[in-house]
Amino acid sequence: ARWVNKQRKDRNRLSQRRKQMLDSIGFVWSKPHQNWFRMFNQLVEYKTNYGNCLVPWKYAENPKLGRWVDSQRRLCKSLSMERKQLLEQIGFVWKINETWEEMFEKLLNYK
Repeated sequence: ARWVNKQRKDRNRLSQRRKQMLDSIGFVWSKPHQNWFRMFNQLVEYKTNYGNCLVPWKYAENPKLGRWVDSQRRLCKSLSMERKQLLEQIGFVWKINETWEEMFEKLLNYK
């Protein structure tokens, strides 16, 4: 981990050859990028277990995942096309505000 962090820190001082070598293996230069994919993978796992991407905001098993899913919805307009497509490929639901009638119907089906 130290070596990887050093490469990130010294990115502007690395030779072009070394940068290309790291790029060729899909090296992740920024931690936020790495964190996004870590959370995305947790969402994929959630979908595998529950069949959807509707993680509750206060998801007790993984509170960070619930907050992350909520933030993706709020950041929809500023997310990269790549990230939007990845989320859509796994069935991500962008709008979860259901109408009163839809919620009433769910209540009827629950009873």
